[in-house]
Amino acid sequence: MSDKKNRELIPLSVTLMAIVAAVVLALSAVNALTSGLIAEREAEKGRVARQALIPDADGFDPVDFAIPETEAKTITAVYAAKSGEKILGYCFDVTATGFGSDGISMIVAISREGNLYGVRVISNSETPGIGAAALEEDGGLLGQYVGVSVLSVDNVAAVSGATITSKGVAAGVKSAVNLLDQMMREGAAE
Repeated sequence: MSDKKNRELIPLSVTLMAIVAAVVLALSAVNALTSGLIAEREAEKGRVARQALIPDADGFDPVDFAIPETEAKTITAVYAAKSGEKILGYCFDVTATGFGSDGISMIVAISREGNLYGVRVISNSETPGIGAAALEEDGGLLGQYVGVSVLSVDNVAAVSGATITSKGVAAGVKSAVNLLDQMMREGAAE
């Protein structure tokens, strides 16, 4: 390239860099302004899902338990579902690995007696019409977990066409079951 062309490219490059910097700053500002609202909405979705799974509970208290590294990849929080001072069961905030890149964010609720109240999906990035359809209330997958003993979660059948999604949900449920078992052994759950 000639020196003249190089000199012509410098102002264009500086202008382009300034535009990119302005866009990055604008996106950062929007993210800063909306991240709290998004987190609040996700927390509200979790609260609504926990209440739907255990409607007799009048409150959900966070359980102070150090989630082991093996389960911390999947489980982000544990709540004790209470009616007065009586613990009815436990709810686990789970992010399972499915077909979609963002995973399946769900609540797994287990009674003190060792039966699943059920599973509710908060959000997912599964394939519309296939994996995402299996995660809907009438999609054939989540209903299989209602009332199932923690000893029988391996018997839940995968939904045809949504095998990876089904396996992801099953793995998330098993993580919750394993963590509850550990919590009971260590006296952190009743």
